[in-house]
This record gives sequence, C-alpha cells and structure tokens, in this order.
Amino acid sequence: MTLAGGGNNGGGLDVNGPAANENFFEGQDVLSISPYAAQLNVTVGGNLNLVGSQIINEGIAGNINLAVGGKIDVGNGIDSVGQNLGIFTTSGGNVSVTANGDINVDGSRIATYGGGNIDVVSKTGDVNAGNGGQGGLYVWLAYLNSDGTITDTRQFVSGSGILESVAKDSPAIVGNITVEAPEGSINASSGGIAQLAFNGKHDSSTFISLDAGKDINAANSGVIGYNLKLKAGGSINGLFIGAGNVSVSAGQNFGGTLIGSGSVTVNAGGTISGSIVGGGDISASGGTITATLISSSVSASGNTAGAAEGLPTGGIAKEVLPDNTSSSANNADQSTDDWRKKKKATLGQPAGQVTVVLPKI
Repeated sequence: MTLAGGGNNGGGLDVNGPAANENFFEGQDVLSISPYAAQLNVTVGGNLNLVGSQIINEGIAGNINLAVGGKIDVGNGIDSVGQNLGIFTTSGGNVSVTANGDINVDGSRIATYGGGNIDVVSKTGDVNAGNGGQGGLYVWLAYLNSDGTITDTRQFVSGSGILESVAKDSPAIVGNITVEAPEGSINASSGGIAQLAFNGKHDSSTFISLDAGKDINAANSGVIGYNLKLKAGGSINGLFIGAGNVSVSAGQNFGGTLIGSGSVTVNAGGTISGSIVGGGDISASGGTITATLISSSVSASGNTAGAAEGLPTGGIAKEVLPDNTSSSANNADQSTDDWRKKKKATLGQPAGQVTVVLPKI
C-alpha cells in the first residue's frame, strides 16, 4: 500500500478533533457530544510506504494504532519545511506502530507533540529512526481546559526520527517511548530517539526503553531522554543521555558516551569502552573494561586494567574491583596519590576535578 502526498498537508489520513482547527469548528456544538477525538486504527496486510504523506491525529487524546503485515517506510528520505509528513499525534494521543518487517523512518518522523506514549515494534526486522530530515511542520496543538473548553494553537515544530516533543506553553506531560526489535537491530544514529519537554513537565518514572535482539546503534543524534533502559543481544554503541537513571545490558560490547544524572548501570558480556558519567553511582560489569568512569562512587568488576577514573569535585575516592580483588584508594598502607599513580589508564588520564553539565531537557 502506498500513500502519496500532495500539497502543504502532505495528503494521507488525518483526524481533526473538536476545535483542532477553528476554521472547521465554530462554537461548542461538537463539544457538547464529546471533546475527545476519534481513534485512528489502520491495518495493512502487506507493505506500507508513505511517500511524502501522513497518518496523523490532531484531536484531544486521539490515538493512532497502525499494524502492517510487511515493512513500513514512513517517508521517502526527504523532508520539506511546512509539510506535515509522518505518523504523529498533536494533542495527547498515543502512537502504536507494529510491523512484521523493517520499520524505516527515513527523513520523516514517528512522533507525539502534546503528550502521549510511543510504541514501535518490528517483529522480525530492524527499526531505523531515519536519516535526520532537516525540515519542520505546522501542527494544531489542542488542550482540554478544566472548564470543558478547548484551547488550540498552531505552531511550527522541528525534528525527525522517533520523537516526543512538548511545547513550552503546553500543560501536557511528555510520555514514554518503547522500541522493540526482538529479531533485529535498533538504529537511532541520524534521526535519533528523543524526549524533549520544553515545558519541563515529566513524571519521575518517564522512560525510553530500547530492546533489540541484535544491536543498538546511536552514533550521531543518539538517544536523549529521562530514564533510559537499553537492552541488546549484541552490542550497544553511540551517544546516550538520560536526565534520570540509566540501565544498559549488552550481550556483547558497549562503546560510546553514556551520561546519566542519576545512577548508571552497565553490564556487557564483552568490552565496555568509551566514557561513562553518572550523577549518582556507577556500576559496571564486563569481560574487559577500558572505559573512563566518572562519578562520586564507582564499582566495576571484570578486567579493569585499562580503565580510567576521573575524580569528581572534592576528590572523593572510589572503589574498583579488578578480577574479584578489592582495591581501595583509602587503604592504610598506601596514600591516594600513590594509588592514583599506579592506576593504568589507556583512554584518559584521571583529573583532579571534573565538572559535568547535563542538558536541561
């Protein structure tokens, strides 16, 4: 099945909820029935190709449920300014996208712009967050007020990939993102996977969960959100930033940059490399650890001969457990300076002071 677009709205399937567009709804006649939008359920037996097109729900709490028997191509790889391309909700609805084959976002987006959760599942293939489209789009953002009326605004938003974005003046709370590819890989490299709450509203349990049977790749745009839960049967590589706790489990290797403002846990069957920064405790377990670990409290198990530790502000000592042997910087028979000189650091030299600035998202 192919949905080919045309015009500024891109063509395709669109649900307009009550007062989602003041040009279509005058007065409160429709609101007297229900302020909530219809649910958009789409089932395709074969492949689905959105060529410059859209599947969107602009109504209050209007969900999208898309099930495809083959593969999905959300866009044609090119995104244009002002064209409403992709699969998204604007006013609190959830987005669920399931395919038997690959899910390719291309230059488009699977998104929510006013709260709501995103679930993306490829049963037998890969999930690719796309090539990072440079365009943007105009959307109607509608909010249900406490007195039963609806406030709606038309705003320009940017971003592509798998995305949750909440405007600065929105009362909405950013939702969760779940991506699963039990027999394939999750690629977030260019398009990215992100939660962006410009109004600062999120729940303490808000999360991004990625679960792949093979690899998770996030080399360029990366994965940015609150609590991050990453699990792969193969390797996990790239940039990962969490404003909460971060948990990583890789059957093979972990490599890249990982930052969490809370506790950070990394378990890998092979090598752990790159840089890991935790606002809370860091716990790392792997066959070989060569990463730079920066936190007020670090524990590591495995072959840590190549690991490096950056000391946090104040020079708090940390503990590393190489090959089940405890070694502490505060042992009575050796000074902190002597212990630091004996540490072997192949990726970076420990510093006396490290300042980490986490992004406000």
